[in-house]
Amino acid sequence: MFLRLLLSVGFCCLSILAFIACHEESPFVYSCQGGPVNFELFNDDLNPGAYLNHVGTTKLDYNIIQDESDMYEKLYIIYLRKKVDFKSKSLIVISVNGGGKTYVVNQTVEADCDKHKLIINATMTCGICTDDGVSYVFIIVPKVPSNTIIEFFPTYIN
Repeated sequence: MFLRLLLSVGFCCLSILAFIACHEESPFVYSCQGGPVNFELFNDDLNPGAYLNHVGTTKLDYNIIQDESDMYEKLYIIYLRKKVDFKSKSLIVISVNGGGKTYVVNQTVEADCDKHKLIINATMTCGICTDDGVSYVFIIVPKVPSNTIIEFFPTYIN
């Protein structure tokens, strides 16, 4: 009887240990706190050449990229010098159609938790000012859900 109890307890302990050892960690998701959000730039001097493979037809569009395979599917990257830790971060790609090639001078990211959105304000300067062309803003933020709403407010300076 004691041996049977000992074997049962031992089996339960091994089962629990196997579950803990084999259990995959759930992905980190940003615990929303309203206000400023820390971010990193993706298209800075470390990684100057990246753009969307398929640009939308609207004036303004965005993509939230959650993993490396998604990044390579959606983006054309000349040479990736800056790695993104997709376990804890998301890459937001904003495309602006028209207005020529612009560059980000300054930007801020704020969270509005009640509305499940990030508000991105960017001061941009025109490198080549024309009526056509596509400009991009790439921002690495703490991991956000795929259904996060992105609001982008550019301010253009000369």
